[in-house]
Amino acid sequence: SSMIDVTKINSGWTAYQQGDYSLALRLWKPLADRGSADAQYCVGMLYYNGSGVLQAYSAAAEWYRLSAEQGFCPAQLSLGNLYEKGLGVSPDYHVAGEWYRRVAERGEASGQWALGNLFRDGLGVSKDLAVAAGWYRLAADQGFAPAQCSLGKMYETGQGVAQDEALAVELYKLAANQDFLQAKINLSFMYANGRGVWRDYVAAHMWASLALAKMEDGKAARLVQRNIVDLELAMTPQQRAEAQC
Repeated sequence: SSMIDVTKINSGWTAYQQGDYSLALRLWKPLADRGSADAQYCVGMLYYNGSGVLQAYSAAAEWYRLSAEQGFCPAQLSLGNLYEKGLGVSPDYHVAGEWYRRVAERGEASGQWALGNLFRDGLGVSKDLAVAAGWYRLAADQGFAPAQCSLGKMYETGQGVAQDEALAVELYKLAANQDFLQAKINLSFMYANGRGVWRDYVAAHMWASLALAKMEDGKAARLVQRNIVDLELAMTPQQRAEAQC
């Protein structure tokens, strides 16, 4: 029956991607009730997003837990996230960290990054910047953009690692080229201030503009907008012309 189960799970994903959530639920729920870890995760996701069911974080947590206890990585990560944010469960950074660690130790970059964040901020574990950097590095080496950016920040500031602004720039570039927003903002700052690279207002302007194009209006966007204006004021007419290209 497992081949049939896989087919039903895949059909459920197709339905989900087409926005037919009730069909996805009809395909996944019987398998989840029978103990399929994949299907339990999928049903949890429907409750988390409120797709085809009333949004209920507590129900999402229950389904994620059933799947996570069977060792299903995406469910372990999602359950850790609920504990970190206190959604559907009482917030508990220590428990979040235990689930993230299971994912991290299996070599999953998203779990390594999430665990690194807890060590960086001292949430549920003793704050340890060097350990945080170690987890970030494992994830960054797999090309995981959020970890490349987080590790870059540690090299920029010399936290948990020996300060190396040039390496920070390289890490920000790797993440920015994967369209990771915060890395674009950080890269713009490095170019504007000549940190780890020669000062380059045109490059700073480009990265800030690329970041702004992806941002919702708000305080962060207004800050980037103001940086762009400041850069334009600092530029020569020739640089301004170059920046508009």
